[in-house]
Amino acid sequence: TSTLDYARALTAHFKGEVIDGRFGLIERTLASTDATLLIVAAPHPRTSAWLSSAGDPFVRHLTVPVLFVPELTQGAM
Repeated sequence: TSTLDYARALTAHFKGEVIDGRFGLIERTLASTDATLLIVAAPHPRTSAWLSSAGDPFVRHLTVPVLFVPELTQGAM
């Protein structure tokens, strides 16, 4: 199941809306919505490059809760 599918299933329970913000600046996407939660695909295993460019900045600078959903990379099991 993809992170987007997970987000859709989760928001269906709360009658929410999913906005796919993968292809734009996350700050701009959040500013243009009333988002209350950000669901982010997190690679597994996590790399230091991903942590420094995505994971850490999301946790430090965003004003909404962040849920990291593990995405298995091919061959990682």
